[in-house]
Amino acid sequence: MQVQLVGSTEKIRDTQEAKRWVQNHARICYTEKTWDELVGEGFKEGLVASLISRGHHSPFDHFNLSFYLEGPAKMLAMVLNNQGVYTTSEKSARYTVMKVPERQKQLYEKWDKEFLGEISTRFPENKFPTLYKRGGDGKTPAEKLAQENARYMTSVFTPTQMSHTVSWRQMNILYHGLKDFISSNESSSDEFSARLANSMKGFTEAPEIKKWVIEEAQVRMKGGIPLRLVKPNGEETFTENVYSVNYLASFASLAQLHRHRLATCTISYGQQKGASLGFYVPRLIEASGKEGEWISDLRKVSETDFSQAQLLSVNERGMREYLPAKAEERECGLAQLETARVVGHVLERYSKNVSSMGELRSPICLKDGCKKGGCTFGAKNCLERLI
Repeated sequence: MQVQLVGSTEKIRDTQEAKRWVQNHARICYTEKTWDELVGEGFKEGLVASLISRGHHSPFDHFNLSFYLEGPAKMLAMVLNNQGVYTTSEKSARYTVMKVPERQKQLYEKWDKEFLGEISTRFPENKFPTLYKRGGDGKTPAEKLAQENARYMTSVFTPTQMSHTVSWRQMNILYHGLKDFISSNESSSDEFSARLANSMKGFTEAPEIKKWVIEEAQVRMKGGIPLRLVKPNGEETFTENVYSVNYLASFASLAQLHRHRLATCTISYGQQKGASLGFYVPRLIEASGKEGEWISDLRKVSETDFSQAQLLSVNERGMREYLPAKAEERECGLAQLETARVVGHVLERYSKNVSSMGELRSPICLKDGCKKGGCTFGAKNCLERLI
């Protein structure tokens, strides 16, 4: 994996200058000077060292780093995207073709054609013209939907590309969290954990990352928490304020669920080799009677790898007040179907315990109209569509 620094606050690329930027912000708390006066002060090495040793680390959040990662495993990208405050832009398997091993490529291409064939048969152009309108990238929505579903055949360790922006403080929290996981799992007999640890090493050992690790006081940045990745099943709870719920979701769906930063999603079990919980079967495959063939092909992948269709037991927990925004984003005819149905399932469970949650069980566009450009199958069918 290659890691490149492509952006930083005030275009600062030197750690000494970055510390000076941190000092300026830290000094605001203890002086009557204005910003312009603070900028004119000399650099105080002792002040920054004191901030670190005393655990006053929030000023380091004022300095941001933007990294471009070439070749991280998709699973590593999922870990990075599940750690709190960050901004990420990642290569999408919905719109692009990923580079995968030859056997997986053959299965991907096979099912890409199968999906496209089923879509064109069940939803012909004369009745569903929007599915066949070519966009600026030259692809139709039908082709993108086929790609999106065919990628279930590919590994969650497929290399990807992404940009990832974090604060200096958060980068150090992330660094130490990954180092802890590596230390505990790089020699593990659990192949999933060992492969993930190896991918993490590509990040922690990258020169551009190590350059920004703060070592002066040999302390970790305050506020660091264990990686949000694997945790035993949580007790289910639905109250007026908070919730905790368990459900099954594929690796592919979990990657999208991670992106709602105000909820925490962790794997309880099912990530081990062999796919003990089975595989996600798209509704279009069920309808076409090809479920057996689909699972058979995924079994071939699971003999040596971890397909994105592999089902996991997931625990999601968070605050009720943040669910409306998640529902608006995912309970939508433009969202990936599996993830939309997972969100719908959570809201259904919630509404049985807190009746007022029932108002979220219908797509918001039914009341306020669509603000995203419209979907092919209509809002009422957003969870019951086949593709």
